[in-house]
Amino acid sequence: MEKELIKYFNDRPYNNFAGNDVATIISKMCEPKRKSLGMTFMGTEDRRELIEIIEAVEIVTGMNFDDFNVKTRTQQHVEARFLFMHFVYTRMRLTLKMIGELMGGRDHSTVIHGVQLVSDWIANKKFYTRENKLIDDITRHLERSAETQG
Repeated sequence: MEKELIKYFNDRPYNNFAGNDVATIISKMCEPKRKSLGMTFMGTEDRRELIEIIEAVEIVTGMNFDDFNVKTRTQQHVEARFLFMHFVYTRMRLTLKMIGELMGGRDHSTVIHGVQLVSDWIANKKFYTRENKLIDDITRHLERSAETQG
């Protein structure tokens, strides 16, 4: 996102911007998009919990939801998607089909694979130290957000 902001301002003459213009542009570019998130079937409380999980995954992985919810198999995207699926499945107890719908209509077997893979990471901490650090960081972030609300 920083690169996008720098490019945006470098492509325009400096004298074209007032302070309010700059603030408006930055706030629009920084707000999470989450266009691909399909949570029409969820209640308000579930939505709040889901947003907390999304924010935790976004902060720890450094990617927005719409960035990791694309159909690509790069390691960074796959890990973020699978971490999201795991935390939604374990904390919210949504069905595999519902989680697939949240992820833009993915099949339940994709969700099973993601949840199982993260469980394998947790079971084999010695071999998946980097992945377990991500899991621990997301867990800590979720615990902190629960403490501030409770």
